[in-house]
Amino acid sequence: MPQSTTPAQYALILIDLVQSRGCDTQALLEGTELARSGVASVGARVRDADFTLLVENAMMLTGDPTLGLTLGLRLNLSAHAVVGQAFMTCRDLRQVIELFLKYYHLLAPGLYVEFEVVQDQAVLTTVSEIEEELQQFMYELLYGAVLNTLRGLLNLPHLRLSLLEVPYPAPPHADRYRETFGDMVRFDCVQSRIGFDVALLERP
Repeated sequence: MPQSTTPAQYALILIDLVQSRGCDTQALLEGTELARSGVASVGARVRDADFTLLVENAMMLTGDPTLGLTLGLRLNLSAHAVVGQAFMTCRDLRQVIELFLKYYHLLAPGLYVEFEVVQDQAVLTTVSEIEEELQQFMYELLYGAVLNTLRGLLNLPHLRLSLLEVPYPAPPHADRYRETFGDMVRFDCVQSRIGFDVALLERP
């Protein structure tokens, strides 16, 4: 059975982020295949198990609870490999969303999302179960990456969301959520979802 993998660029950007804070690279790579083969040998994808270990090591080494959000906001079109390149061929955001729904498993094999238009909002709901230990990191990574990608695609560097709901309590850095995503942020929700103005779907 093929191993589940993640685009290597996600791991490389995380490694660079942690290294820039002066953390020991070997400690960061501990337990992963990269500890043996080295960062220079990374191919196009890394095993999900290695990416999870990198995240756990990075959280321990940095002690930074906002690391997932910081990483997500660094993931741009080029980080999303061939899917990011395909986004650039789309005529508008609606076509991007259609493409994303078809191929997002190439970016995050364990991710399951649903898309719907609710009144004046386009809503992406995450229906995957994320393990509790990494839940906050992974949601911050996911939604930070979505927002940063939307900003790049639409050339709207200050774009914010009209809705963000997550299933965990408000973290100490909850104010950063509002500064980054917008005022409509809710914690301890049953579902995890984000929304943006439906009019953006028609934007080139």
